[in-house]
Amino acid sequence: MMKTQLAAAVLVALSACATNTPPELPTGTWKGTATNGSITEYQFDANNLRFQYGLAGSGGFLPLITGSYSVDYQQLTLDGSFVDPETGDVSYGKVQFDSFYSNGTTMCDNGYLASSAPTTGIVATWTAVEAMQDTDASGNPVGSPSDTSDSYTFAADGSFTTPTSAGTYTVSGNIVTTTIAQNNTAAVEQFSLVDGVAMCDPAYTKVAN
Repeated sequence: MMKTQLAAAVLVALSACATNTPPELPTGTWKGTATNGSITEYQFDANNLRFQYGLAGSGGFLPLITGSYSVDYQQLTLDGSFVDPETGDVSYGKVQFDSFYSNGTTMCDNGYLASSAPTTGIVATWTAVEAMQDTDASGNPVGSPSDTSDSYTFAADGSFTTPTSAGTYTVSGNIVTTTIAQNNTAAVEQFSLVDGVAMCDPAYTKVAN
């Protein structure tokens, strides 16, 4: 979830989910490694409801987003300042992730949730809807909010479709691997399946309280 990704897309509510258990309020430090190798980290201070999000690697932690956060059932809201990692420019906004999921040890900030409980494997439509509102430094809205949605529909024959593409998938344990043929190459992405409820890349693991 880079700042550029957030500006392009951020999440709104799903109509149904495979669990009725509200996710826990995240606390402490969470780290995730995406398919492309990027390592990102959340640092949550639940006492003050403050957070930092940024890049985590051999060079240490580079904060990209700093501000306040809240959780309302499956909705994670991040409100603060965004730093462009390439230019250093600072902007402000509010990000809403309505398919947030956490079981206390593994977390999906921007995951896909099944529209109904899969009856066989992961056969179902999994959807993420994202929304972002630009603000000024005082938190006042600037312009209109933006929102987009994305989905994967997995079929029993090992194929899947999205609104813009189609491909094949495999499931091994809690890893879902999707493959989309592109000319003479293939675009491969691996999602972590968390508790059979959420699917995300990356999944964040709690590494410190």
